[in-house]
Amino acid sequence: MKMRNIYTNLLVLLFIFTTSCTERIDLDLDSADPVIVIYGTVTDTLAYQSVAISSTVPYFEMEHNPTVSGAHVTITTSENEIWTLLENDNQKGTYQTETLRAGKPGETYHLKVEYDFNQDGTTELYEASSTMLSPIQLDSVQIGRMDHMGKNSFTVNLFAQEPVGEDFYFSKYYVNDTLATKLSKYGMMNDLFMDGEYLNGYLVYFFADMAEIDDYSDNSKKNRTFLSSGDELIVEFNRIEKSYYKFVKQAQDVKDGENPMFGGPPSNIQGNISNGAVGFFSTYSPARLTVVVP
Repeated sequence: MKMRNIYTNLLVLLFIFTTSCTERIDLDLDSADPVIVIYGTVTDTLAYQSVAISSTVPYFEMEHNPTVSGAHVTITTSENEIWTLLENDNQKGTYQTETLRAGKPGETYHLKVEYDFNQDGTTELYEASSTMLSPIQLDSVQIGRMDHMGKNSFTVNLFAQEPVGEDFYFSKYYVNDTLATKLSKYGMMNDLFMDGEYLNGYLVYFFADMAEIDDYSDNSKKNRTFLSSGDELIVEFNRIEKSYYKFVKQAQDVKDGENPMFGGPPSNIQGNISNGAVGFFSTYSPARLTVVVP
């Protein structure tokens, strides 16, 4: 693989995990050229829909990707309504809709970013489209217990009717209203072996038991999320396009190392932004349920 591709893949992850811990990865990336990184989502939750834009740099030059300011960002709906996104004064590089907006399942959204990234006097155009799928209908979620390698784990078990047809999902979790699983820890699932079936207590995720945290090494603690009895857990289950499922899976593989253990270098992360940009523009309709850990 060309060094530029390895560099590009790595910096996508550095951008996505800006709000999490910075991890050391020893690669010789000093001579790589900068690349624009665009990552945004639209959901059907009434909110300021946002897009984040940054620029890659040689890895050892800076701790975080520098943000990109001054871009012109719009999202066009299937009904030809244009949303203008303005840069947040308190969070440079983050562009948000001027008012609270909510997407609609079944509609396609088109992202357009205009910016002179090369600083050559000519504005470059970066585009992507995504269609919001209808959400899966969750009946209930239960928290169970499971012994794993001699340690107790809390399991998240889902009850829902899985739609007929090829589908892809990711799940994320909030513990006591705080996001506990960033992109590297999203639960990823497809319906290859359960298409159209009823998910009767299907295991979608598990957490370590906070009561046993002292039994884990410092390194293991960093790679696990812990729950305690009485915690309030919000389960968010999202039906997504196949392309976004593949993007997240590839990003997780690059961060954690692809299998088999002695396989080749990381594969390219396939985003959906045009004109050589790195990143992804996605839409989805979250299905959420809240449960208290027993």
